Amino acid sequence: MVTVRRWYVFLVCAVSLQPVTWAVIALLRNLFISGRGAPVTAIAFQIAVIVIGLPVFLVHWLWAQRLAGRDADERESALRRLYLYGTLAAFLGPILANTFNVIAILLWLPFGGRRYEFNYYQYSPTDDAINSLIAMVALGLLWFYHQRITAADAKAAPETGNSATVRRLYVLSFSAAGVTMTTMAIIHLLRWIMFQFGGGAAIGGSDIVGLTDEAARLIVGVPLWLIFWRWGQRLFTGPSEEERESALRKLYLYVIVFIAALTAVTNATFILAGLFRRLLSLPPQGDIRDPLPIIIGMGVLWAYHAYALRGDATLAGEAPRQAGVRRLYLYLIAAVGLAAFLIGLGGDISVLIRSLSEPFFGPDLKEQLAWFTAALIAGLPVWLLPWRQAQVAAIAAGAAGADERRSVVRKIYLYFYLFVATMT
Repeated sequence: MVTVRRWYVFLVCAVSLQPVTWAVIALLRNLFISGRGAPVTAIAFQIAVIVIGLPVFLVHWLWAQRLAGRDADERESALRRLYLYGTLAAFLGPILANTFNVIAILLWLPFGGRRYEFNYYQYSPTDDAINSLIAMVALGLLWFYHQRITAADAKAAPETGNSATVRRLYVLSFSAAGVTMTTMAIIHLLRWIMFQFGGGAAIGGSDIVGLTDEAARLIVGVPLWLIFWRWGQRLFTGPSEEERESALRKLYLYVIVFIAALTAVTNATFILAGLFRRLLSLPPQGDIRDPLPIIIGMGVLWAYHAYALRGDATLAGEAPRQAGVRRLYLYLIAAVGLAAFLIGLGGDISVLIRSLSEPFFGPDLKEQLAWFTAALIAGLPVWLLPWRQAQVAAIAAGAAGADERRSVVRKIYLYFYLFVATMT
């Protein structure tokens, strides 16, 4: 009964608060931007949403607060934490989007952007910036209030179990958003710098205005990542053993490393294929300045998070669930690398066999040889490095080695490639 009541109270709070918040933002935008020209029906609808939704939210939120004030179980419940962190995320996401918009406009105009070229033709750049500022203020006040409530709850009732999992999900999700924005901005900025040398056009042409979005993304992404990643680091190095045994943190790190490694290797294949095309006297195709910034950005991302994983292992060892996440990462990387290697090896053998029946080694065979050889060379280290780690763990003595050999992920990997080999 208690759980059902909590679901009801927090679901009503969430469903009523969001429409009221955005109705207030829309009403303020109409009053500040449109003024007397704002549609009467729109203003009437926004007022109606506020008049109906605000009392509903206040009644249920005050009810939840009274329950939390007199019952410790209510205050430390995972459902309450889910509502609070979910609400914080629902406010922080739009805050970041509107902050990005304001910064992009502030950079766009001074560096040569013309007002009539502005993307949102129904607004002037100034009006659009005011729209974003209104949303930032309204959402920021609500985020600040819920953050204070969340901090007070965490101080009164430490977050453990499912409550701690909800907090980790919040922290790591925004850390991932920040590092993604930062990496993408760095890649595009590097590409623009590289395109200033030699022929071709950079992002948005040679005009500096084309970089304002990337600069704004970097300005928003770096603080976002640093704040939430450092928060996660403080939790990991703190007194809680539960934090150090968290599988969610390991999953976050391994997913980033996997994506970075896969992206870097894919683009390295493009560069190798271009190199082999030149060696085989084929006409050039593509531009090395397109994949090279991706390799640099993803390589740095890969190296940093791999270093973080090693630091985690040194500080806290490895819990059973964390070992499962590690195995999944290693065998996924090995599977991707081995697939690329086998495709490249089979392709090269096919090209060599077919060349025996051809009167001359023509452009088509050269093209295939370049791409298959690039896949072979790029895939080999991607397979060998994780496979060697997996093998070292599997042949280790004692219970740890036995667990590795019995793991489901290892069995799936081995039998999958046995199946592929048999069917082929």
